This record gives sequence, C-alpha cells and structure tokens, in this order.
Amino acid sequence: MAIRKIATIGNPVLRQVSRHLTREELERPETQRFIDDLIETMLDANGAGIAAPQVYEPISVCVLHVKDNPRYPYKPNIPLTVLVNAEVEATAE
Repeated sequence: MAIRKIATIGNPVLRQVSRHLTREELERPETQRFIDDLIETMLDANGAGIAAPQVYEPISVCVLHVKDNPRYPYKPNIPLTVLVNAEVEATAE
C-alpha cells in the first residue's frame, strides 16, 4: 500500500469526468491495490472520505470512513465503505 498525493481545490484534475470501471477491471489485483491505497491515503489525511480523482485517477471510486474522527467530531461514525460506479441523482421537493 502507498499514500498518494492529494490534489487540492482548484486543481483541474478535480473537474475531469470520471469513467466507470468494468467488471473485468474490478476483478484485477491492481484495482484492489488502488482501493487499498485510497483507504490508506484517506486515513493518513484524517479524512472522512476521498475519491479517486483526488489522487489523480479519473475513475469512479470513492471510500468513506468516520470513526471518532478528530477533524469531524460532530459527524456520526460510518463504517468503511467503498463505492464503485456510484451515481448521484438530484432530487427536488
């Protein structure tokens, strides 16, 4: 596993559209290694979540985890969650 460099606000990589992963890509060991790196990078930064584009990979993968996080003491605990090819849908009331 490795801690990856995190892109900061304003970096153009954060505006790129991420592509979805195929089933074959998900089965590859290098994809699992990347997810492990993403988790390690998030934990090292005391984050509550991180997405692949934030570490310069334009793919649709993100991880979330909150467990007594000192940066977010007001947030509820969230178990380690990996999202792949997630889509956000706007709702209106």
